[in-house]
Amino acid sequence: MKRTKPYEVKQGDGGIFVSQGSEPIDSQPVSLRMTKSMYKSVEEKAGDKKNMAEWIRQAIKEKLA
Repeated sequence: MKRTKPYEVKQGDGGIFVSQGSEPIDSQPVSLRMTKSMYKSVEEKAGDKKNMAEWIRQAIKEKLA
């Protein structure tokens, strides 16, 4: 049985996959290192792992404003 994907994949003209969300197409992927306790805190604040990336982006955006 084929499962539906919780996201959409879009491929640009150059064959590169582009974002479908709120981030700009030219955004670079960034990895963040954190302690296990900080990771658990972020996970609790975000609600679940699916919302963590969006929650982190919003927190950084608010901090930079």
